[in-house]
Amino acid sequence: MKRQIWGYLSLLFSLILLVLGFVFAPFGEKTHAQDGVKYFPRTGHTITGAFLAFWEQSPNPEALLGLPITEAFYRPSRGDRIQYFQRAVVFIPPHSQQPYLLPLGEMFYRETASQNKREPLFSNVWDLAGCGNFPGTDEQEHPVCFEFREFYNTYKDYLGKVVSDPLAENGVPVQYVQAGRLENTPNGVRLAPLGEWYFQKHEPNKAAAQPVDGRAAIQRAAEILDLKVRVFSQSLILRPRARQHFAVVVTDQLDRPIPNAIIQITFYDLSTGKVLPPTRAVDTPYTFRTDENGWARFELLVPEHVGFIVAEVQATYQQMHGKGSTTFCVWW
Repeated sequence: MKRQIWGYLSLLFSLILLVLGFVFAPFGEKTHAQDGVKYFPRTGHTITGAFLAFWEQSPNPEALLGLPITEAFYRPSRGDRIQYFQRAVVFIPPHSQQPYLLPLGEMFYRETASQNKREPLFSNVWDLAGCGNFPGTDEQEHPVCFEFREFYNTYKDYLGKVVSDPLAENGVPVQYVQAGRLENTPNGVRLAPLGEWYFQKHEPNKAAAQPVDGRAAIQRAAEILDLKVRVFSQSLILRPRARQHFAVVVTDQLDRPIPNAIIQITFYDLSTGKVLPPTRAVDTPYTFRTDENGWARFELLVPEHVGFIVAEVQATYQQMHGKGSTTFCVWW
């Protein structure tokens, strides 16, 4: 009887611990409660969409990029999207879905040349077995030695070409590569937090560093909040009555494809802004729908108008709208 009572008590105690663990479980460093978004409590920011795919595909994300220090945001002056991390800056150019790294190592090396005391390091042992020569951005080879060499060999595809020889910078052993600055610390080689430096030095939108509510961000990720429309045309110059091939991709705020979006295209004269009349029996605006991957591909007769023409595309999905455009020239 005592064993039975003890068994019931043990089961009850285990259930209590389970409930308490559920209620008080910390909102972990890499909570992934919704596909396409991760929240990082340590910095109070999320990574989503193409930025998250880039982060996760990096060979060692926290060591190479660090945690996010801003949300991803659009820069009207450049027409791109950008997100800052502790050690890196990632941007997506206009009319692209592919993220790229800013060459922070090159930029910091040039901009701080007069501010930092730099002296050659290992100059008398470069020919030893601990060093190897690697291609540099100046089209010359540079030695990378010992711990730096091990780190560089491991992540060479990510780090890019070598920018400098090994240096003692303000007393710290460092070496510059395209993606950043290698530092030899008591805890081993690391990439310096140049993403934080670039944000403070060059980014006017300081509000982007304001932390966000992680749970709210994850909840919003399940919703389609915005349509992004990118338009591509095959030919830059065509003759009158020629056919132009178009490709349109529609995605949401997390770069997820939007299938079955309605696509309408209207042609304008670039110089006057006037809508161009239909070509023969084909009416404008032309209407199409995106496929399961968010793409619509089609060809149309160009307007019988000589000059630069803007093809403006409007996408509609569930009462949401987005616009994109491309420009080409019709000439005799």
